[in-house]
Amino acid sequence: MSIFSNPYTMKLKQCLLLVFLAVGLCTNVACKKDSKSDAAKTKTQLLTQKEWVQIAGRSNTDNGVWTDDWATAQACDKDDRVVFSSNGTYNFNEGSSKCSASDPQIYSQGTWILTTNDTKISIFPAGKSQSDMGILQLDESTLKFLQVTVASGRTYNAESTFSHP
Repeated sequence: MSIFSNPYTMKLKQCLLLVFLAVGLCTNVACKKDSKSDAAKTKTQLLTQKEWVQIAGRSNTDNGVWTDDWATAQACDKDDRVVFSSNGTYNFNEGSSKCSASDPQIYSQGTWILTTNDTKISIFPAGKSQSDMGILQLDESTLKFLQVTVASGRTYNAESTFSHP
């Protein structure tokens, strides 16, 4: 009689197979990520996880026709970087090319804070006036601001779009 045709051996194999399957299923279930613990990133985490480079910019006056300002920007401005740090500081960096060799590498720095339920950002450049901008989009790949300035009875809108380099 072969070991494979022995009824006791067959039952033992079936039991072992069931045990291995049960252990495998339990291990697989235990190792799966809990979707509830994989919470979405906060706006601060999205803003500070990587540096940003501007990819588009447009403006209008008194809510008129939008003008594509980015199309006429110099190439040396198109590689500039913006870094928001989780400690509430930021810097604007010339990137790899400068428009003038004498330009400082870091041309603006200061602090920032998210306000109005993380729908606005206030930037406080060192030695300059505060800038407030609405956040139109902030996700893993895109940051889009709208800055509205009212001066002398006119409304100036500037929209800037950034992505990760």
